[in-house]
Amino acid sequence: NPVPSWVRKSEFKVKCEVMALFDKFGLDKIGFLTLTFADDVQDHKEATKRLNSLITGVLRERYAQCIRVSERQQSGRWHFHLVVVCQQDIRRGVDFEAIKKRQYKDGANEALRAEWAFWRTTAKKYGFGRTELLPVRKTGEALAAYVAKYISKGFAYRQQQDKGMRLYSVIGGSRVCSSRFSFVSAKTTQWRRKVAMWAANWSGSFAAVASSGGYEPLGLLTYDDLPTIFGKKWAWKYRHDILATTITDCPF
Repeated sequence: NPVPSWVRKSEFKVKCEVMALFDKFGLDKIGFLTLTFADDVQDHKEATKRLNSLITGVLRERYAQCIRVSERQQSGRWHFHLVVVCQQDIRRGVDFEAIKKRQYKDGANEALRAEWAFWRTTAKKYGFGRTELLPVRKTGEALAAYVAKYISKGFAYRQQQDKGMRLYSVIGGSRVCSSRFSFVSAKTTQWRRKVAMWAANWSGSFAAVASSGGYEPLGLLTYDDLPTIFGKKWAWKYRHDILATTITDCPF
């Protein structure tokens, strides 16, 4: 079945929230935490009750900020995935290949091992079983996309009792995207106009280069041209330049 627009909105908002976390705290202190229940918890109210208890008793105190995504698996069981901001650098010197081979002592630094030890003793107190906390292996963008995918993945196994539940939450901080977020709004219209002006500036530069080399200018760049020229992540990579662009007469 096609994914509804409100689910895609949630995916987009989660990406924005995670990327804002990286902008604020950097890469080295951020970890990806997966929480699994010790028993077969399929009731949403029970899962939320245990999670709220964990948030109050542990997460708000231990981490500067968290972003939580809920996932109902194909079996019906609930999992929670969190991006957390640790107090120390859990990434420096980490050997991800060693961890993959379960050589945990050789693969993790002292701060990361301390996190593992903490969750081994704490998770069971709140009804959770296996936990996994790892630092960011590649980039913030990669993790943001990975976490957001759990929104649509969990939606595929949505049950009637899940109606009205929050797909994600921000713990210990304010949201970047408000509850009134919309793909079509005054802000998105302004964004598109700024992109148009930014692209027009590049069009002029490309035209000058083409003319100097004796080639035919390409003309104005369109939205379809931008991923080809600047890469698939052009919007995020050049967002600061685009937002700083002054809007005059919009070329498209």
